[in-house]
Amino acid sequence: MLVRSGRSERRARLVNVGLGGACLHLESPLDKGAQIEVVLHAPNRWDPLVMPARVAWTKGARAGVAFQPTRAGDAYDLFEMLGTQVFDG
Repeated sequence: MLVRSGRSERRARLVNVGLGGACLHLESPLDKGAQIEVVLHAPNRWDPLVMPARVAWTKGARAGVAFQPTRAGDAYDLFEMLGTQVFDG
């Protein structure tokens, strides 16, 4: 899984995910309140799902992000992705 912030990208491990947000483990911490994009890959999608998000909390290398869908279909696409039960963040 990737996290994009401005022009930079960094790899992250998905700890957990739900319709409202996710917990991420990163090599370097994110700033609380930062606007980011979480890039999720799933076997049921040709292209990755890019979800805009805001960093809600941080604790060391972990961060909790709140998804902020901008397209009408973003929430539905995330719902479908979670329904597969098997995906590689």
